[in-house]
Parts: sequence; structure tokens; C-alpha cells
Amino acid sequence: MKKTTKVIVILVAIFFNIKLFAQTENLAVVSADKMNVLYIGIDNPVSIAVQGITGDKIKASISNGTITGNNGKYIVSVNEGYESVIEVSAEITPGEIKNIGSYAFRIKRIPFPSASIGGIYCNNNLYLNKEDLLKNPQVSVSNNLPFEYEFHVLSYKFTYKTDGDLISKAVIGNKFSTEIIDAINKMEVGNKIVIEDIKAVGPDGTVRMLSSFMIILAED
Repeated sequence: MKKTTKVIVILVAIFFNIKLFAQTENLAVVSADKMNVLYIGIDNPVSIAVQGITGDKIKASISNGTITGNNGKYIVSVNEGYESVIEVSAEITPGEIKNIGSYAFRIKRIPFPSASIGGIYCNNNLYLNKEDLLKNPQVSVSNNLPFEYEFHVLSYKFTYKTDGDLISKAVIGNKFSTEIIDAINKMEVGNKIVIEDIKAVGPDGTVRMLSSFMIILAED
């Protein structure tokens, strides 16, 4: 029965690309809850399980960063570097602490986000009719993260041409102002809008300048 359990654990770990570390007959599974990467400046959820050992008997330490939590659920924070190693030990019998193994995680900065309008990813030129453009009149951010942390747009500049003049409106926050919505309603098919100087703040507190993009008004 014991041998069969080991085989099942190994097969599950391989299927999810989770590396196993074993010493004698205890197996440790250490995995970031979202992927095998630790991101700088945010809380990274990590799960640790040891075959045959209850969560309250597991101990974890980290070579680069901090780790807090218990019963198999932990939060890891890292601020620098390229790699961090989590060491796992467990109380096998009362008073007997055994080193189970270790797992190396890559450390990365949060991926650079991309701007979006109404949930539509903005890549160079974006063709939208007025209805779609004003359905969700704000500049948002696609965070490119595998979990729920968000970026928030702090400000941007809305530039368009009217009567031969180039007009630029600086906006604080991410929403279209009433003045901008009125200007869009007066535009014709083919008119161009440039969203630029987009500043967004991420969950790590870092302010990023996002790439500018152009919206070309399409037919309804």
C-alpha cells in the first residue's frame, strides 16, 4: 500500500510539472500555488505537503526572502535576486525533526502590463465603433499575471484632431471624462484617437509607463 501511494504522488507531481524532493521514505511536494515562480514585491502563495505527515508538523525556511504560514499553506515574499530555495523539514516522531528536502524557485519581476479599452487588448491600432468604445469608457490594464493582482491606471493623455486642430486632454485616473465622451460622440468614422502617457501602478507599488496606442473609429 505504501509503495502504491508513492507512485500516485509521483505521477500527480509529474503531471503538474511539480518537482519532488525525497530523502529515504518521505516525499515533499513544494509548489507555488499559481506557477513555479516567485514575484518580487507581492505575496506569493505557496503550498507544501509531505507524504505521511500532517501539515502542523511541517516546517519551512527560505534562503532568500521570508516565508510565513502553517499547515501546508504559506506566503513567500522576495525583494531581489534570481532564485530562492525553500527548505522543508518535518517532525517525524515527537522531538525528532527530519530534513525532507528543498525546492528552488525562480524569482522574477511582475510582467510588464498592457493597456486595454473595454477589456480589448490594445496593440498598436485598435478599430472600434463608438458604441464599443463608450460601452466601458475607461483605460484599463491587462496585468499578464496568473492570479488576481491588479494594476491601476493613474493617469493618461487623450489626443484627437478636430477642425484641423490637435487637442490633448490630460486625465487623472482611468475613466473618460464627460468632455472626452462628448468629443467622441461628435467624431466621424475614420477619426483617430491616441491614448498616450499612460501611467499605471502595480501591486508591488511600482509605477509603469505603458505603451501608447491609437484608436480608429470604425463603422457601427
